[in-house]
Amino acid sequence: MTFPKKKQIIGSSLLGYRKFIKKKWGKAGVDDVEKFINFKLDDVTDEKWYPSILNDSMLAWIAQNYGMDMVRQAGFYIVTNVGIVSFAARIAGIERVFTRGMEQFRNNIDYGEINIEKEGKVAMITMIDVSVDEVTHMAWQGIFEGVLHVSGARGTVTVLETQTGGSDKCVYKMEWK
Repeated sequence: MTFPKKKQIIGSSLLGYRKFIKKKWGKAGVDDVEKFINFKLDDVTDEKWYPSILNDSMLAWIAQNYGMDMVRQAGFYIVTNVGIVSFAARIAGIERVFTRGMEQFRNNIDYGEINIEKEGKVAMITMIDVSVDEVTHMAWQGIFEGVLHVSGARGTVTVLETQTGGSDKCVYKMEWK
C-alpha cells in the first residue's frame, strides 16, 4: 500500500506499539487493532515511513478499549523496551538522553517541533504541531516518563499546556531527583 506524503512516522514506532499490544492482549489484540486501523502491521518495516494517522489510530484503539492510562503505559513501553539502550542511557545520564531524544524525534517523525529547556533538575519540553488529541498527549507523557526511567532518574512528568486545549504549543514539565 502506498500513502501520500503527509505527516509521517517511522515504522519502528508503529512496531513498538504493535509489540506492546501483542504483549498485553496477544494475537487477538493485534488482529483487532489491525481491523480498527484497516492496515496489516505485519507489513510494517522499521525504516520505512508511514502516515502518522496509523500511529494515532492505534493509540485511539488502546484508549477506547482499555483507557487513557493504558495509552500512557504504551508510550512508556516503547521507550523502555529497548534492552541494551536502556542500560546505555543509565550510564550516559539524562543530559545525553535529552540530546539523543531530540535526535530520535527528528529521525522518527517528519512533522512538528520539539524543544527542551533544562534548568537544574527540571526540563520544560515544548512541542508544536505534534499531538492531535488528548490520547496522543497521554502517549507523549508516557514516552517522557520512559525517558526518565531509562536515564535512571526518578521523577514526574506533568502536562501543562496542549494545543488541543487552546494553547499554541504543548508543554510538558519533567522533574527528577
